[in-house]
Amino acid sequence: MNVKEVEKLLKEVKTGQTSIEQALTILKDFPYTDLGFARIDNHREMRTGYPEIIYCAGKTVDQVREIFSVMAGKENNVIGTRANSEMYDAVKSILPDSVYYSMARIVSLQKETRNS
Repeated sequence: MNVKEVEKLLKEVKTGQTSIEQALTILKDFPYTDLGFARIDNHREMRTGYPEIIYCAGKTVDQVREIFSVMAGKENNVIGTRANSEMYDAVKSILPDSVYYSMARIVSLQKETRNS
């Protein structure tokens, strides 16, 4: 979740488009999502200006795919470092917009561009 998304949610609550209960449900996972094998920082980009970075070495292909899936569902940009081509293929199978930089071993998913 980034600043723009929080502002949008607050405006929707103010205008009555979104109830307080709906907003609380959306904000329930605001600090992080615990997947059991990883804790995803859902508002890192809002705090730091940089997307969440997943250290893929030591994670299974399924774990990397699940992390990317959860983060993409929250419209977060994601970078996976130390990723192999098998991890990329798994991510690409569910998120066709993902990109793999083989020399750097990075999987990237850009859900939102920043306006500088």
